[in-house]
Amino acid sequence: MSIKKKIVSTIFVKNPIDVRNEVLLSFKAGADIVEIRIDGLKNISVARTLLDIPEEYPVIFSGNPTFCTLSEMKFFMEAQKKGAFVDIPYSENLKIPHTLDKNKLIISFYGKVENYSFYTRLAHRLEHLAKYVKIVPYRENFCDSAQFLKWTSRMITHPRLIAFPSGPESKFAKILSPGYGSRWVYSLSPHSLKTMEGDIRLEELLKYEPLLISNKTEVVGLFGYPLNHTEIPEIWNRWFRDQDIDAICVPFICKDIQSGIAGLSYLKTKFVGVTSPHKMAIINYLDKVSKKSQICHSVNTIVDDDGKLFGFTTDIYALLRCLNFVEENDKILILGTGGATRSAIYALRRKARIFVSSRNETMGKELCNYYKVDFIPWKEKESGDYNVVLNCTAIGSDGRNIPWQKDKGFNAKYLLDMVVIKNLTPFEKFAKDKGAKIIRGKEFLYHQAKMQFRIFFSKFLKQNQ
Repeated sequence: MSIKKKIVSTIFVKNPIDVRNEVLLSFKAGADIVEIRIDGLKNISVARTLLDIPEEYPVIFSGNPTFCTLSEMKFFMEAQKKGAFVDIPYSENLKIPHTLDKNKLIISFYGKVENYSFYTRLAHRLEHLAKYVKIVPYRENFCDSAQFLKWTSRMITHPRLIAFPSGPESKFAKILSPGYGSRWVYSLSPHSLKTMEGDIRLEELLKYEPLLISNKTEVVGLFGYPLNHTEIPEIWNRWFRDQDIDAICVPFICKDIQSGIAGLSYLKTKFVGVTSPHKMAIINYLDKVSKKSQICHSVNTIVDDDGKLFGFTTDIYALLRCLNFVEENDKILILGTGGATRSAIYALRRKARIFVSSRNETMGKELCNYYKVDFIPWKEKESGDYNVVLNCTAIGSDGRNIPWQKDKGFNAKYLLDMVVIKNLTPFEKFAKDKGAKIIRGKEFLYHQAKMQFRIFFSKFLKQNQ
């Protein structure tokens, strides 16, 4: 008999009033079941005031993930009588009281073990002791998380396995876990305290519609770090839904791009976007790079072509679309020396006069010498008059700073800020107040993503129709 997959909202707050509020918010948002962490409360007596909740809502009670105290075990017995599931941690000397109902029991393992045969043996050993077996190991990086997801896919026939990794680069694995074999997928309630690295909020998780992901779903990723504000997955997934395509785009948070490339071998993904800070470094790990990407030394898209990784860029196309009004001899100031700067120079070098300014003067001058454009010292950039200022740095992603001296004014007609946050960036607000016209970074993202999508559709979808 198939078991319905569920979305769990974990509540880890300090007082019972907040617990009750989070329960209501979680179910209103779309959770199927809530997990109440009693180890976040003051004591067991406080936890007992919540035992009426299971009479109205589906609830899991859990405690310390490392060990289960005697007082917690007694509480769990009471909670089961009220109809709640309980979650107890695995240990070598685990003894389950005969009064505990295994049909309302989850046994969880959070240990850091590299041996995957251990996970397999553990899953089969515990399946007779509890309704569900939950395995959530800490994974160091993207590759390790992808490897664990691959193990989960091999266990997809296990009837009651809940499995996903924790760790700073594991968010993608949580989103994909239902399609790879996990029966439940966990998230944080709207205002819960964080419980482990790589947590994802319920609201964000639901945007990916994780319960619709299957082993046939085409997975597209976006490499970047830290990827706090990217809108690319949301844009792609909207296009997938509009065209009824069984595919999902997820954030591949990855600090070390070598780990990211290694992790691709464990996943079923043939198409990956690349953003800051990896557009330049990733070239060293690809089998082939387009001519434009070689010249720009920048890649924002990877295609797996029969096991060979091919890199190219759609940033040039997007820049030309955003700045199609630029005329010959217009003056453009570009801030930064990364992959986006190089793409901008390539795109605009025949249409305008290019100036580059960088905090790192040595790198800035080397780049300008290579592309034969003008360098302006960082502290002198505000003194010029420009048609366009193009910010290719990450300054402003914190929502506070700008790459400009505010007391020097802003003598430019247009600003294109590559930083993308929910609202206007601090630089966009500043330039707008000074009378400049704003070209949103979101517009640039849209154009480069649209070109990527066209390539993805023609290469991977039409051939399967």
